[in-house]
Amino acid sequence: MEILEFAALGGVGGLGYWTLAALTGAPVYRGLGRIAEAVGMIFLGGVAALCGVYLLITAPDIQNPRTLVFAIACGLSWHGVLLATRSFVINGVAGKQSNEIRQLTAELDASSKDNRELVAKKSQELAPKVLDAMKTANVLGDSPRKTEIKQASKEAIAVLGDVMPQAPHAAVNTLETIAVEADRTKQVEIAVDGVHTLQSAVKQQPSDPSVKAAVSQSLETIATETENPTIKTTAKVALEDVKSASIGPMGPTVVPPRAA
Repeated sequence: MEILEFAALGGVGGLGYWTLAALTGAPVYRGLGRIAEAVGMIFLGGVAALCGVYLLITAPDIQNPRTLVFAIACGLSWHGVLLATRSFVINGVAGKQSNEIRQLTAELDASSKDNRELVAKKSQELAPKVLDAMKTANVLGDSPRKTEIKQASKEAIAVLGDVMPQAPHAAVNTLETIAVEADRTKQVEIAVDGVHTLQSAVKQQPSDPSVKAAVSQSLETIATETENPTIKTTAKVALEDVKSASIGPMGPTVVPPRAA
């Protein structure tokens, strides 16, 4: 069946929706004339039919007569069909993003015994993957896919902490980027995990004062740029903890407070 035929049948359904709305006095689009409303419903009905058939063709044994009726029904219930299609597409994207994060995380973990340049490269590649996934999770609502993204992101953060000794500055920058974006996309747990991993980085690199400086700067950025009180407070506490550690030849030691 041609695409235009499905769209036309959906348009018929959309026109039926407009007719029912006109007969019952239900509002369609306020401020538009009747003709504009009818044209709009025909268009949306056609789009809904195409979206509905797109969803339908993923199932086996589709028969043409049923598909025709389904296209008209989609036009009648265009709003629900468009919402369902949007959810279907976003969930598909979320699943793909979770898999990409896990694959790259596994590659980063496997490269931890190789050269530092490769570890740094993989660490930097993780940032945009996790950021895009968190943006998707922000529009998913309560969904198993959202949980998958959160879990994959937390696994990535854990591995970034594991490879910190091989490429500390690349890992620190990636963790900072993830934490700040997690605040913007309301992924509090991910941001807090990132902060805690940054905090522990100083203990993993006790003889490198540049790591302490980089971590301090990242934690200060997170504390300044984030808005969520939990993330902000966690970053401030971690920053004070890092600043209180003195880096020496035997590793970090906590400087005791001065006597009053």
